[in-house]
Amino acid sequence: MEDQNCNSYLNQLWDLASGRLARHKRDRLEAHLVACETCQEQEGDVKFLGAGLRALPRKNPPAILAVRLAVAASREHSRRKLRNSVATWFRDLPARARMTLDNVLKPLAIPATGGILASFLCFFVIIDALHIDYYPGMEAPLGYYTEVVLDDISPFETHPAKDGRDVLVQLTVDEQGSVRDFTPIGNVSAAEMQEIGNLVLYSSFRPATRFGRPVTGKILFNIQHCRVKG
Repeated sequence: MEDQNCNSYLNQLWDLASGRLARHKRDRLEAHLVACETCQEQEGDVKFLGAGLRALPRKNPPAILAVRLAVAASREHSRRKLRNSVATWFRDLPARARMTLDNVLKPLAIPATGGILASFLCFFVIIDALHIDYYPGMEAPLGYYTEVVLDDISPFETHPAKDGRDVLVQLTVDEQGSVRDFTPIGNVSAAEMQEIGNLVLYSSFRPATRFGRPVTGKILFNIQHCRVKG
């Protein structure tokens, strides 16, 4: 309890030294100082610091400073008087709105512009991969993968299987639509291999696509006489 009282009195020592302490508070503080040695030491420090501050040379402000302060105070007083009217408040509303928008949007302008430019850059980088080829008359492709398509059969008459049996052939078609290789599934003779080669050599194909880009693909042909099923 005594420490708490000392703290409250110590806060009043500066007011006591400057002569701004009320009389009834000063009487209680002086009575406390008589009985408390700790507060007496603090009072001595306060008086010493006060004397040192008073001994410092006084700096006189330039005369123009007083004029500038008076002008600023006069302008602020006039603005406050004008703001009291409703008409003036509405007249100043656009200027306050512009200032608020500037203060809010300017810190966000550079990050937002950078984000938009980065989004456009990423979009233009991946736009080519999103290309989808559309062929009228066919089902709409999903854009992920399309298979090899036979566009036109060879106009030359061929008989790859003389006995009328089916010949199943796997074709490898490159991205230009050319047949790179063909592999019959089953036993075929050398003459039948030549007939099959002539058939696929003069036929035209549409290459497979992956994400809109032509790629090498494979297709199975079922050949019987001159009829081809892809």
